[in-house]
Amino acid sequence: MYSLAAAAALVLVGALSGNAADLPAPPPPYVAKAPVELKAASPVSHFYIGGGIGGVHHTGYLPPWSLAGQPPTDNGFNVQRYALGEKVFAGYEIYDWLRLEGAFHYLGSADFLSAYYLPGAVSALSFNTEKSYALAGSFVFVSPPLSSWSIPTYVPTYLLFRVGAAGKDINQTGTAGSFEERTLAAVLGTGFEFRLTPNWFARLEYEYLSTAIGGPRTTVSEFRGLLNVQIGGTQNVVNVMHTPLSVSVAYRF
Repeated sequence: MYSLAAAAALVLVGALSGNAADLPAPPPPYVAKAPVELKAASPVSHFYIGGGIGGVHHTGYLPPWSLAGQPPTDNGFNVQRYALGEKVFAGYEIYDWLRLEGAFHYLGSADFLSAYYLPGAVSALSFNTEKSYALAGSFVFVSPPLSSWSIPTYVPTYLLFRVGAAGKDINQTGTAGSFEERTLAAVLGTGFEFRLTPNWFARLEYEYLSTAIGGPRTTVSEFRGLLNVQIGGTQNVVNVMHTPLSVSVAYRF
């Protein structure tokens, strides 16, 4: 009887062993992989550079004591011309709503006439060319996006307001002689900024670079005759106001 029980036990063990051999091998133990580090996108810098081109209107007056002569017209204007101008600029974003910006302007050239006296009190016409440059510094105030005011735009669009000062270099050549003077001018402006990508933006901007601040005072008409001011003047070159309307593109590092 004991022999029979032992035989049955052996048969049962053999059967269980056979079934275990038919089962699939257990999977290998799970090994946790080290997490993959995701590199953060490089933040956009606060610095930017750009350049622009546009039309510049020249409005100017020769002072009554100028060696280049007097205006040959009764309205006192010597220069009323449009010219092609260019500028390059660089800036730093202090806050989302405020930037500090410097720019170099080539304000173009304009031709004009003046009447002057030759030795012997003989009156003659001088054919003159005024060519000006400016180095400007200004604060640029930036509005919230226009979309926040429920104004639909294709790209994020902002209003700009500019206030600052510039040093002008006015070169004048003509029959009556060649002259060069440097003056201080006020800078005002407004426009739109279009954020094309996180790095690139474009602007459409109108700027106003005033007549001379400081120097011998003469009465001049600003803002197309809306305001007469006495803030300064020039000695011999035309005391000129420049109003550029420009399109520009800039890159933020």
